[in-house]
This record gives sequence, C-alpha cells and structure tokens, in this order.
Amino acid sequence: MPKRLQEMGIYKDSQIKVIKNDIPGPLIVDVKGSRLIIGRGQAQKIMVEGE
Repeated sequence: MPKRLQEMGIYKDSQIKVIKNDIPGPLIVDVKGSRLIIGRGQAQKIMVEGE
C-alpha cells in the first residue's frame, strides 16, 4: 500500500465508508471516525472487498 495512504491511517483490512463520491472531484471517506478527502488518483490505489 502506498506510503501516503498509510500516513492517512488507511492500512490493509481498514474499514472505509464512502461519504461523498461526486464526479468530478475528490472522494470524502470515513476511516476510524475521521473524515478524509482523497483524490481520485489515490482512491484508485485502494483495493475494496465487499461484505
């Protein structure tokens, strides 16, 4: 996982909830109770598994 994502608190097996995903523009996600703004380039580096 890219270092920048780890610096934001996003690690393997982290639970992430998408709050806002408007196109165009960045995504707003919730990670461990904190809201983060992630650019689309960074978001494409996150692998997601469904429940």
